[in-house]
Amino acid sequence: LGVNTGVNPGGLQGLSGTIPASLGKLENLTVLNLELNAFVGVLPAGLCGPESRLRALKLRGNRLAGNIEPLMGCGELTQLDISSNNFSGPFAGPHAVGIWPQLAVLDASGNGFVGPLPQPVYELPMLEFLNLANNRCGA
Repeated sequence: LGVNTGVNPGGLQGLSGTIPASLGKLENLTVLNLELNAFVGVLPAGLCGPESRLRALKLRGNRLAGNIEPLMGCGELTQLDISSNNFSGPFAGPHAVGIWPQLAVLDASGNGFVGPLPQPVYELPMLEFLNLANNRCGA
């Protein structure tokens, strides 16, 4: 897979299937760039465990679906790009501010998120960029 511990601006393309839960066992992984591929299905439950050091997760332009609950364990994220997928349901749980205290970039545009954004999303202390365009979220 397109997995590395450094920044990979282009990522690897041409990959398909589901994202393996075993990626969550890579304790030193800091950047996971799987953007612009053909991944399907839901996010694996073990993607971000308690020992996760994942700081950048780039899943833009796949065909991932379901909710983003498995990302709630990614406590060190500074960049999260899940744009242009098929995620749905409410955007995030009510404790996002406590879960992603270092998050600076959040792009969740082009999905099927619905409902109001939980207040803690507005209180993320490090957030510099937020894109929720092309969803059905309200203020």
